[in-house]
Amino acid sequence: MSYSRTGSGSSTTSLLRKASFYGSEDRVIIEIGTLLTKLGYSGELNPRHILKTPDLSTLDSIYQFIKFIHQILIVNDERTRKVIFVESVHLNLIDKRNWLDALLLKFNFNSVSFIPSCNLALMVFAQPNGLIIDIGFNETIVIPVFDNRPLYNYYTSVPNAGKHITQRLKTLLIHAKIVTDITDSGISTTTEFLDTLSDWDIEKIKVQIALAALTVPNIQPDSSHYTLIKDVYFRINSKSMLKIPGWIREACVETLFEKTIEDISIQSAILNCLVKCPIDIRNEMVQNSVLIGGSSMIPGLGPRLQYQLMSDSDKIPKYQILNRLSPRIKFLKSIFQPNLICYVGASLLGSAKLSVHGEVKAANYTEQSIIPDWTINVDAVEQ
Repeated sequence: MSYSRTGSGSSTTSLLRKASFYGSEDRVIIEIGTLLTKLGYSGELNPRHILKTPDLSTLDSIYQFIKFIHQILIVNDERTRKVIFVESVHLNLIDKRNWLDALLLKFNFNSVSFIPSCNLALMVFAQPNGLIIDIGFNETIVIPVFDNRPLYNYYTSVPNAGKHITQRLKTLLIHAKIVTDITDSGISTTTEFLDTLSDWDIEKIKVQIALAALTVPNIQPDSSHYTLIKDVYFRINSKSMLKIPGWIREACVETLFEKTIEDISIQSAILNCLVKCPIDIRNEMVQNSVLIGGSSMIPGLGPRLQYQLMSDSDKIPKYQILNRLSPRIKFLKSIFQPNLICYVGASLLGSAKLSVHGEVKAANYTEQSIIPDWTINVDAVEQ
């Protein structure tokens, strides 16, 4: 099994912990995302490696992946090594058991701590309360955290996410019949050209050119459409360059704010979550909102989302109970990129060398198959 590497952490932070490189104090951090996986050690501000997430649906595939982690992270003395696993909302007990079996029984790590990504995000801001808005690849997840406890009862989600922006971008490029500057390739039309690109190529184009308009744009896909957004050229390779009009750059992002067949959008998912929350914690939520996930890095997304939230809370009757709160909406800012917030939180937690809720030690796991579960009010469940 092979894994492709898409990037790595900065060497600067590696120098900060050079003295302990062959020690066992630093904890291994594993963050499995829908599209990308981040790997590294606590005490570092950047992951050592960022990989395309492989298929990890079976125990054998997890074994192979952990073996690969050994190779690229040079993990030594596993019996004293501890692992921090960034837990997504959808990580079920079966998957947790597979990871525990692999890490503790097969590879003999000392312990594994499952920490919800929403908690780690707030740790970067030293906040115990807040509203986490995770705009990922497959879906957008909104979950409130109060007193360092995820409130899963009030969790909402919507399928509007990065994947849909990528699909909309490709559709618009084909529909608009963009003239492509291609030399010596034998390709004459945009459709033929785009058919030669992989989904990953389209994803790279999206990351570099997409941006959100500050208000709802009046999209008219013709030359009469006026926009302040400049056209850009995107070089695919040494022979191929694609011209992308400004209106396409903002139109592809509009899929985030459009309603699905369930009559829900990214802004209504946030407002639904706030309506579910007890009235006495809503103010804490709106003033400590955090945008995380790769798709939240789109320029202009934060201000546009604030505009949509204020607009919907004024116009839609069921959200008008929030119209006094909507002007107070504040997205916390960080020096770290939104797609690294959870990793940095795990790094900070590991550096503190604290015993945390959700930690499963190898000695206890062999005697009792106890799996931590943040969705219930007890420390763990036995299966």
